[in-house]
Amino acid sequence: MRQPVVGTSGVGRGTVRRRKRLQPARGYVMRIKLSVEERDQIRAAAAQAGMAPAGFTARAALDAAVTGVVPVGARSALERLVGFQVELVAVRRCLDLLRAEMSSGAGDPAAGAVAETLRRCGEAAEQLTHLSGMIHRRLGGG
Repeated sequence: MRQPVVGTSGVGRGTVRRRKRLQPARGYVMRIKLSVEERDQIRAAAAQAGMAPAGFTARAALDAAVTGVVPVGARSALERLVGFQVELVAVRRCLDLLRAEMSSGAGDPAAGAVAETLRRCGEAAEQLTHLSGMIHRRLGGG
């Protein structure tokens, strides 16, 4: 079904396709707040897709929810923390490997300074691991 769109700007005016009507009608309304730039981006994308901005926004949100594809910038703090934790484990593993390698070549005069640096980096990584675990639990990650 096509219907005219009434808007306050020239973007998005004209005849557009609406989402399929449901019977009984949808019973819930969600409101979002946008900046002027975000509103204009949605209006332009909706017009290009031949849809009303509200229908376009709903369709995009439902598509993301159904497919599990999270829009860029919408990752939760917990998801970002998990990525950090994975990287931290890799760093700690590298430090452990370097420390083991350094202990086998004790004849080098700089080995003591490097070993001390590795020890301190390992302690800092341990503290970060502990802190990230606390944050993970606080964010509901178990």
